[in-house]
Amino acid sequence: MMTKKPFLFAFITTLGFRTLWAETLDNNASEWTVFPYGFATKTLGVFGGVGAFKTGLLQPQTTFVASAWTGTSVDVTLNNAPAKSRFSGAVVAFADVNLFESERTFFSFLWLKTTFPINDIYLDGSHTSKYEDNLLSPMDVTEFDTKLHYTFPSKTTIGVRTFYHTELYNNWQTFNQWNTNGMRWFIEQDNTDIRDNPSKGSFFTLQYSKD
Repeated sequence: MMTKKPFLFAFITTLGFRTLWAETLDNNASEWTVFPYGFATKTLGVFGGVGAFKTGLLQPQTTFVASAWTGTSVDVTLNNAPAKSRFSGAVVAFADVNLFESERTFFSFLWLKTTFPINDIYLDGSHTSKYEDNLLSPMDVTEFDTKLHYTFPSKTTIGVRTFYHTELYNNWQTFNQWNTNGMRWFIEQDNTDIRDNPSKGSFFTLQYSKD
């Protein structure tokens, strides 16, 4: 089984995730930045939202990102009957919170909850699957990730992540939920000059996951 994710899910997740873990924002910009946005697509309808981010919230090294969105009603089918659904959700991310009064130990988290009114579910996830094999269904997605890490002076980082992801398919009676959760231990060595767009250096990571 394979789900075909709408583009905005990747956009919203990237907005929070990349800002959360990679610190893409300017650390000197300590003021709140608020930005509205809106889109119109065939499957999601017309929708809009507002996002906000701030560096230095509560502590000078932190980065905070939040966004919420909602849309117009979209015609869907639930249990072979006409119904209405809408694209809506929210994401909150908070990075590099110092919980232990340590100069090198930090905690981060990301929470996401959203509803897709129309989502393609491919019952056969192979490369030879046909369009006739898919199922259109509203889908609810919830994700919660945390990260606790320690960075040595040598720029080596060790840490642990927890992950929780669940999908509810509202139009699939035989298999209406998929979820995964667990822990991921990792070690990273970052020798790059700029993490997000390096011009020199190397980056190495080794991780082990268990769900």
